[in-house]
Amino acid sequence: MFAIGKQFKNNEEQVVNTCIKTRITAVLLFLVISITYYNLPTTQTTDSLYSILLTETIINDKKIDLGEHFDTTSNSEIEIPYQIEKINNKENYYFPHGSSFLSAPFVYIINKSGLRSIQDDSYSIDNEIKIQKILSAGLTAATVAVIFLIFKIFLGNTTSLLITTIFAFATPLASTLSRGLWAHTWLALLLSISIFIILRNIHKKSLPNPYILATLMSWMYFVRPISSISIIAISILCLIYFKKIIFKYCATGFLWLLAFTAYSYYNFNLLQPSYYFASRLGTENFFSALVGNLFSPSRGLLIYSCFLLPLLYLAIKNKRIEQYKRVLIIAFFTITSHLIVISSFPHWWGGYSYGPRLMSDMIPWLVVISALSIYNRKELKPSTIIILLTTSILSLLINTWAAYSQKTIEWNGIPDNIDSNPARLWDWKKPQFLAGIQQSPITISFPIIKNDKTIILLNSIAADAFLIDGWSYAESRSRWTEAKTARIGFGLETIQPISISLEFEPFIELDKNTQSIVFYINGERLEEYSFKSPGLEKITLEISDEYLKNQNIITIEIPEATSPASLGISEDKRLLGMAVYQIEINKQNKQ
Repeated sequence: MFAIGKQFKNNEEQVVNTCIKTRITAVLLFLVISITYYNLPTTQTTDSLYSILLTETIINDKKIDLGEHFDTTSNSEIEIPYQIEKINNKENYYFPHGSSFLSAPFVYIINKSGLRSIQDDSYSIDNEIKIQKILSAGLTAATVAVIFLIFKIFLGNTTSLLITTIFAFATPLASTLSRGLWAHTWLALLLSISIFIILRNIHKKSLPNPYILATLMSWMYFVRPISSISIIAISILCLIYFKKIIFKYCATGFLWLLAFTAYSYYNFNLLQPSYYFASRLGTENFFSALVGNLFSPSRGLLIYSCFLLPLLYLAIKNKRIEQYKRVLIIAFFTITSHLIVISSFPHWWGGYSYGPRLMSDMIPWLVVISALSIYNRKELKPSTIIILLTTSILSLLINTWAAYSQKTIEWNGIPDNIDSNPARLWDWKKPQFLAGIQQSPITISFPIIKNDKTIILLNSIAADAFLIDGWSYAESRSRWTEAKTARIGFGLETIQPISISLEFEPFIELDKNTQSIVFYINGERLEEYSFKSPGLEKITLEISDEYLKNQNIITIEIPEATSPASLGISEDKRLLGMAVYQIEINKQNKQ
């Protein structure tokens, strides 16, 4: 009897030691990953821009109206950013406010350290980005730590740590969620915590706290309405495994929903904010979107995180998960339902982003499937290990490259806007994950210059046929270069000397910057010009026939191209070099 008691005590001590070791590992993982994420150079602040401004306005002024910073009353022609909507003569942040409220305690602490997006009653976009960089790195690292805890329910310490690291750097956690304070960033953390609570209590055969669980579900909805699918899935799991908490769980969720409805009606005169309306869905390109969200070279989940393919297969084939079979079915159901819904969006590719951003909401469920794929397996075949290792390395390279190279985001606008030309999403010759590695290959024939004098107006659609990459959209009078390199192509029927004249304005803001511009023809250096002051410029390049071909490429290098945002002029983040009005090509007679 004494021996049994001693053995029980030893087992209890072993469990306690294991729990302590797991928690220490999770904390260390959080610290290492957060520092790593923070030091990765790229940022993505498109939809999330002004979310910190909203947070600071809530903290300082106890309101959500951002009209002080986007006042159109004095000038109705002022354009407000797409992230801001005007309702009841107030300028409000268009995207869900949940992230801004949840960020408030952290932003308050950051503000106390001296970093603010609102300084002297003026808004600093650079400071907003800095704050987002801190928060997104920390929140995503916290998600990674929770993912480790989920794996630990099913797997050993070493295996859990290895697969968690793969998820940390081979999924949108690295390439998207840690790059800016997307709504996905908060949702991933809330959903991961919720799934951990559910699985831990299934494993221990205990009951979760219904108030905490319902609160997590509610805030998932406040952060991102598409989380309704995951909320339904977790509610079904509660109904299956934890019937005793259902009433308290539903009652708590109902109270939160009442509070949210009251908030919406008070601020917008709507029962739900406009972002939550189902009218945003459509079915016009549903089937191509469905395939694209999985296999597009620039948005496909199973392309950008291809290591998931063997794990999904192993999960389906695993016969040793009887206790968690219903969990696995619900995980697959949730991911499939989410895929169907996002494929119903007209802009199913998620606008200016990297890879499968809209599928990133499913990362916590993919963690569940991955854990169950190798749960209770004694060993994996060598061929399976090789496939997993190869696909993991490939996924890691694809996703960490986005965290290193801003070219991957610039790809959305080069050579043209992804929202106006979504056909680029299917181009395997120029996939987004190779942006910054490969120069855009030339696969088209350029327009032939037939007349002795040809003028290309850069503000016209006709100019698009000559432009290769590095150019922004056409504006009323000109078109900006928006990269440090821009290219133009044209064809000649007969090789003869030509002159090329350009009318342009270098992007120079008084004494804040200068511009140097270098011109090349077919790789041969022509001229270099330096500019220290703004104003209209006209230059002419004389090109002899020895440098010309039937298909020709002019390369313009602008190493000092910079964004208006970095100079504090405006919120424009394009790398502007020169605004080109027209290009004139004149044929010369051979000497």
